[in-house]
Amino acid sequence: MPLRVGYDHEDIYDNFALGFNAIILFFNLRYAYREFSQLIAFGFFSYFVSVWNYMDIILIGAIMASVAFDVLSSIHYYTDFESLKVIHSYIIFLLFIRFISYARGIKGTSFMIRYIKKPSNNS
Repeated sequence: MPLRVGYDHEDIYDNFALGFNAIILFFNLRYAYREFSQLIAFGFFSYFVSVWNYMDIILIGAIMASVAFDVLSSIHYYTDFESLKVIHSYIIFLLFIRFISYARGIKGTSFMIRYIKKPSNNS
């Protein structure tokens, strides 16, 4: 077996992707810890009264799945990129809605929050 000297472009990308996924996983674990501590502080049934808390739990699970699939695809064990694209699309959508909820203090975005909350209150 010949000795490899240097890196291929794919190896550099895989190393960068694994490092980036480690950073995402670290921040997601911090976010999950914060949500779990809120769940304990408010109680199980009181925590799930708000729709935003459902979104937070779904977002944490989707990010964990995305990191797991991305790591598996970088070690060439899992190569179904279509499902990875779908998961990334859901994450981006949920992060956008979460960003809008944080931006409700800005005068121009308050109507967007009302449009998001209105369908969830009708059910």
